[in-house]
This record gives sequence, C-alpha cells and structure tokens, in this order.
Amino acid sequence: MKVSVVVLNFNNYADTSECLQSLEGLVVKPQEIIVVDNGSTDGSFERLQEEFPSLTFLRSEENLGYAGGNNIGIHHALERGAEAVWLLNNDTVVHPDALRCLADAAESSPRAGILGSTIYRYDSPSEAHFAGGKLVRWKGKGEHVTSHAGSTDGKEGTVESDFATGASLLARAEMIREIGLMDEGYFLYMEDIDWALRAKRAAWRVCVVPDSVVWHKVSRTTERNRPYLIYYVCRNSLYLCSRHFPRYLPLVLAYCACSYLLAYLARWVAEGFDRRRGEYVRMAFRGITDFFLGRRGDVERRGAR
Repeated sequence: MKVSVVVLNFNNYADTSECLQSLEGLVVKPQEIIVVDNGSTDGSFERLQEEFPSLTFLRSEENLGYAGGNNIGIHHALERGAEAVWLLNNDTVVHPDALRCLADAAESSPRAGILGSTIYRYDSPSEAHFAGGKLVRWKGKGEHVTSHAGSTDGKEGTVESDFATGASLLARAEMIREIGLMDEGYFLYMEDIDWALRAKRAAWRVCVVPDSVVWHKVSRTTERNRPYLIYYVCRNSLYLCSRHFPRYLPLVLAYCACSYLLAYLARWVAEGFDRRRGEYVRMAFRGITDFFLGRRGDVERRGAR
C-alpha cells in the first residue's frame, strides 16, 4: 500500500525534528513524508528543511489550524497517488513497526476507512493514553479508552472504535475522496471525531490497530494552551452535536455551561479572582456564545467564519 505521511509543524522545531527522526527508523518506508508548516514565525521551517533535505516541505502563510494544515498535505498526497495518508502529530515518536501494522490492517480490511494507533504517553512510555474512542453524545465529545479489553478481531488485528485520535490516524484515499477532507471550521479539536462520524455514515469502518504504537507528548500540548483548549472544546462540542446529533444540543449546552463556565467561575471567585481562572471563564463564555453566533475557524482571526 502506498502511504504518505503528513506531519504538521507550527513554531516547534524540537518536537517536529524528533518526530521526523523517529520516522527514519520505520521498517516499512512511506511513499513520501510531507511536512506542512502552518505559518511558523520562529525559523523552524527553515531549520527543518536544512536538516531533512530529502523530505517534501509545504508551507502555509498563516496558521490554518489542525484540519486546514493537514488538508494541504492530504491534497498533495492524493495528487501524488497515495492510497492512504498517515496523519501524525509533530509531538509524537513512532515505533519502527507503527506504519507496517497500520498498512497491513488496512489491506486486510478494505472497508476500514480510518485506522488509529495505540497511543502511549511520552513521559510515561508504558501508560496508554488512547486505545480506542467512545463518543459521549450528551457531552458532545469523545473520551479515550485506555485498554483494548480483549476486543481485538483476530483476523484483521483491529478494534472497532467510535473515532481515532488525530495524533496518529491513517485515512484511506478512497474514503477521503468519498466523504471529503476534514472540516476546517473546527480549527482545533473535534475534527477527527467529525471525520470519523462522516466516515461511518458512509459505511466505512473506523478502528484502532493495537500493534501500531506511537508515543505522544500529551501534557505539552494540553497544559500550554489551556484557555484555547477550553474555548475550542466548548464551541466545537456544540457544533459537533448540532451537526451529527442535534437532539442532544440542550444537554451538551448544559454540560459545557456546568463543567467549564460555571465550574471555572466558582474557582475564580474561591481563589480570590485569580487572573488565570478569570481567563478560563472568559474563554468558556466566548466559546459558547461564538457557537450561537455562528463563528468558526480561528478565535484570534477577525475573519473567522
């Protein structure tokens, strides 16, 4: 199977470099490794080009978010004849057999449209972070399952899942052509779940391959940008719900209001109006209101749709 890898970089030379170095050790080599720079301004794009001259580099002049940046790479890969595209977070490190296991599983199951890896924590290599995904409709989001619980299909070596996390996701070209690229309106978070739901609606399988192992620097990507995480989770949970299971919208709204807006408001007051907590309250409120105002895309851009 001809597989192209897409790695998205945004102002993060160190993590992207380590990810690309791990790809050099793959047992099964990809057709092409595509590095998409998402409007970096720290010189990381130039440093990576110099360090990895044999790879394909594409550049966006602005930050298009996870979906937008990856869509550039996906489009390029499909034009080059890729049969599948492996989306990989730049803050991951892959096992040498990770791609071989994904490709073997895809070839064994022609209707598997999206196949995810088992994700372990980089800072605790034996601790599973993702072994499958469960959609929780009343929350408007997915939750990680951290054990395969013996549910592996012995023939194909896959586990059925509601979604595969975008940290390591193999998407079949035929499926992409049928259902389209990722929805760029999410900008960050939930686009992988949306893609999986669209795939399932078109009768494609979504599964996890237990033997495909990837390590993810989870804490580095969540704690560093918590105010934005709060914003996008609130806004995008509501959007995901409105698009795929609208009857649950009142419940999702109540969940976002209680778990984010009111919870952080209470902590803000209890902690003496701490500035950081106040920012969390503001971003939760903005995420909820922006959903109802129909604002999508990047929260920092006035032109967000």
